[in-house]
Amino acid sequence: MRCRFYHDLLFGGPHIHHYDVVECEVLAILAHPGEDFPVLDGARMALGQIKPGERYLKVIYVPDPEANGVFVITAFTIRGKMLKRCRSRQRSRGLHHRLRRSSEAPPIHFTQDCPPVTGQTFPLGWDEERVQRVIAHYANQDEDEQIAEVEVALGIAGTPVSGEGGTSRST
Repeated sequence: MRCRFYHDLLFGGPHIHHYDVVECEVLAILAHPGEDFPVLDGARMALGQIKPGERYLKVIYVPDPEANGVFVITAFTIRGKMLKRCRSRQRSRGLHHRLRRSSEAPPIHFTQDCPPVTGQTFPLGWDEERVQRVIAHYANQDEDEQIAEVEVALGIAGTPVSGEGGTSRST
């Protein structure tokens, strides 16, 4: 499985570096996400913890079947209420640090002999304008909009987390 990263021409490197995220962290999330689901404009979002004791990331990517891989648009560190909700969902399902992927998610297995490939070739149907639209959407979201988007995608919209104005959701 190949992993290519969107290169920001203004930034001069992979867009993920703009948010202090490096390639190996993205690969860890894509290989073992806590959650993975479709989001804006045909992209997918993978949420998870890099490894025990390390930070949680939100990775926005596009499956690229023609290249037998994925095209990573951007990635952000998850903080605040969004982090609390992510941890709560994963722990309540007993999936903390375990693989959980939706049925539409492409299988992702990275090996050391197949390093990430860089370049500015877009997946079929994607171009600079579409990538920039997705980046702008996620870069401009406030914390409540992030939570709402994830919970709508997961079908749990409006569910409070203990300590956030309600009781915990029992499953």
